Amino acid sequence: ATSVIPTTTAAATRNADVATMTGTNFSSWYNATEGTLFSEGSSASTSGNIVGSSDNTNNNRIFIGVASGPVSRLLITTSGVTQASISTAYTLNTVVKCAGGYKLNTSNFAQNGTLGTEDTACTIPTVDRLSIGTNTTANDFFLHGHIRRLAYYPSRLTNEQLVALTR
Repeated sequence: ATSVIPTTTAAATRNADVATMTGTNFSSWYNATEGTLFSEGSSASTSGNIVGSSDNTNNNRIFIGVASGPVSRLLITTSGVTQASISTAYTLNTVVKCAGGYKLNTSNFAQNGTLGTEDTACTIPTVDRLSIGTNTTANDFFLHGHIRRLAYYPSRLTNEQLVALTR
């Protein structure tokens, strides 16, 4: 089911279902130095963000999503420079469990119990919001799929924990 589109006699287009958390609603629980994002869901597109944090630009962001390949991945960008892009092969329209853990010089990604290659030279961007189903409030990189579960951990889980979480 999707959200209702209130209409009149004129045609209407439904906006994408996205959610964004900012201000103290975000900063009161978010750890700015490390964390782990988890999702369980599917995507019908090779371009879509499931969940992530940003400064409302593509220059500073941390997210898990789907990209060309198709792959699911953890992407970290600081000051416009990609710090980590760790991915695993993905079959469109298939439910997967993904977890991306990040901390200065140690970030990794796991999907369905398969661990990516750890990035040991990454910096963590300054962010001020959490977005679900898109990347920024500019509403780009919409998720064309379904989300069953999301979770955030305020610490960088170990590689073993990332694998166990996604089995």
